Amino acid sequence: MNKGFLSLPVTQDIIVRMTQNERLYDRINTLYKEPMEKERKRALLESILFISGTPLNLKDLQKITEFSTGEISFLINELMAEYRDRKGGILLVEVAEGYQMVSNPEYSHWIKKLKATTPQKLSIAALETLSIVAYRQPITKAELEQLRGVNSDGVIKSLLERRFVRIVGTFTGPPGSSFSISGSRTSRNCRPCGI
Repeated sequence: MNKGFLSLPVTQDIIVRMTQNERLYDRINTLYKEPMEKERKRALLESILFISGTPLNLKDLQKITEFSTGEISFLINELMAEYRDRKGGILLVEVAEGYQMVSNPEYSHWIKKLKATTPQKLSIAALETLSIVAYRQPITKAELEQLRGVNSDGVIKSLLERRFVRIVGTFTGPPGSSFSISGSRTSRNCRPCGI
């Protein structure tokens, strides 16, 4: 008898369940390993390039898809021709680093209008208030106003609306300091500040 091993009787039910699981596992493996049709391969490459947002070269695509580089090149050329022939708003182009989906230059005038709309910038007072909150958080409204030397109602309201700061609690102290403010340290909040 081996020490450290627990001996359990193997029943017919356990063997049946094990073989069913093995068959299911084998079927899943063959689904992922069975050859794809040409259209599915093209669709896969198209979705990878669409989601990427940056150029992908043949080596990158080969690592992801496990297709040969020759096959990838052939399928990409077909996709490029398809996008070019349909004259739509999206094109698949070859750039120095690889392949990338881009907007059609024919519509650049409207794209520039979209990109020209800049988000509202923060005022000097809002930046000052935000930096104090970030440094001293949590901080009461009264402490904030004492540090700034001015009333901060409007600035706090603006920062709360934009979700740069949030109220984290209440404080029963002197009048005007009924809540405590805390900043939120996320990339969403740092972007408008150029950070």
